Amino acid sequence: MRIFFMILFLGNFISISSQLDSTIKDQSTYIKIGEDSLFANLIIPENAKHMVLIIAGSGPTDNDGNNPLGMNENYSYKMLAHQLYNNNIGSVRYDKRGIGSSALAFSGEVDFQFNFFIEDAVAILGHIKENYPDKKIIIAGHSQGSLVGMIAAQKESVDGFISLAGAGFPIDEVLKEQLKEQPKFFKDYALKVLDSIKLGIDLDTIYPPISNIFPENLQVFLHQWMSYDPLKEINKLNIPVLLINGTHDVQVSVDNVERLASERKQFKIKVIEGMSHVLKDAPKDKEENINTYNDISLPLNSEMIMEMLFFINKIN
Repeated sequence: MRIFFMILFLGNFISISSQLDSTIKDQSTYIKIGEDSLFANLIIPENAKHMVLIIAGSGPTDNDGNNPLGMNENYSYKMLAHQLYNNNIGSVRYDKRGIGSSALAFSGEVDFQFNFFIEDAVAILGHIKENYPDKKIIIAGHSQGSLVGMIAAQKESVDGFISLAGAGFPIDEVLKEQLKEQPKFFKDYALKVLDSIKLGIDLDTIYPPISNIFPENLQVFLHQWMSYDPLKEINKLNIPVLLINGTHDVQVSVDNVERLASERKQFKIKVIEGMSHVLKDAPKDKEENINTYNDISLPLNSEMIMEMLFFINKIN
């Protein structure tokens, strides 16, 4: 069933459709980043005043919101870009370095680094500013992309920031919380590995099955990721900020968004009942919830879209 309605906001009609729009065509391109290039999709209405940079979450999640490793195909980012377009807002979404059509942007000759993601986001912001100098730029970072986006916004000025299901705690604290449910022998060894990586100690060998969680070739990546505290980073922003999280997010709980907003009363916080980590409505049961990650027919949560549109349209 196609969800569609319109409301009047500040003299303009806002359109909510929540699903993919087959009439909208992406403008695919490669954006030069130093010696490399990142694949991007742009959708820009002719008279758009705003541009949103959508930054993907962790793992091999592509610019559409799909994760082939997890066999997840939900098109959440593409749906979001379409709804922005239908409301006269442009967007840029891209495959991260080493992911999807940007796979060749990582040669593998050096250890992969978390800071690559930040540097690439900053470079793409520069590309937007150079090519669309009249646009107001808003970052919308999802999950891991929230942290990447809030750091990038410190390095390349933007006009607003939106965190979608972003972590509010350092990633090592998040991982330790997740490890609490594991058997003691597994947990104890994993915690030792985790603490060593955070300290920057190079481990020559990480034994299975822990090596599946902390691959030896990603120790630099994890060390850099652990060094950032999202609360400290977001408090460095002096721009409008919108923080969104769903009550049925089985990956990033509501206490994360509450922590992000804990020290700045001017940050707008919105907790959406029933919304999952992939920005769609889902059951609370974890297994049933994750099963929805691969359901293309599910629309985005319309309340989330509405909150984003209100926020963006207020930025002049």
